[in-house]
Amino acid sequence: LTVRIDNGANCAVLLESKFGYGKDYRNVAYFNCGIGLRTGVINNGNIIRTMNNIEDAFGHMTVDIDGEKCHCGNYGCVEVYSSAAGIVKKYVSEVKKGRKSINKPLEKIGFIDICEAADEGDELSREVIIHAALVLGTGLANFMNLFNPDIIILSGPLNKHSSLYYEIASEH
Repeated sequence: LTVRIDNGANCAVLLESKFGYGKDYRNVAYFNCGIGLRTGVINNGNIIRTMNNIEDAFGHMTVDIDGEKCHCGNYGCVEVYSSAAGIVKKYVSEVKKGRKSINKPLEKIGFIDICEAADEGDELSREVIIHAALVLGTGLANFMNLFNPDIIILSGPLNKHSSLYYEIASEH
C-alpha cells in the first residue's frame, strides 16, 4: 500500500471526499472548528495547498479591519472570534465586565461549558456563540465566493457541542 502523510485537515477532506459527505462531489471544503480553525480543500479532485502548506490559513482571513489582535499578529481574523479559544476569551471578557452566567469559577470555564449553557438558554453564552458563528458564517461566505465549492463540511468540537453554532454559521 502507498502511504502518504499530510496535515490533519487535508487528510480529513481527502477522507470526506472518498468516503464521507463529499464523496459525490469534485469540489469539497472541510472546516474543523475547535481550539483553532483548520481547513482542507479539494478542487477538481486535487488538494489545494497554501503557500506554507498550513491548515489554518482560513482562520486568519481578516473579517474586521479594526478587530482584536490575533496570535498571528494580524487584527480581526476569523479565528479570533470563531474558535473555541476565541469564544472562551469573549465570554471571560464579558464576565469580567460584570455579566454573570455560568455558576463555575471563571478559570475553569471551557468552551463546552459555554456551548451547554447556550443550549440551556443562558443569555450571555448564547450571545457569545451566536457572534462567533456569525463571524464564521461571514468567513464562509467569503470563502464560497472565492472557491465556489460544491459542498462545505463543518466538523470539529464546536459543531459537535453546539447545534446553535452550526445552525447560525451555516445559515449565514
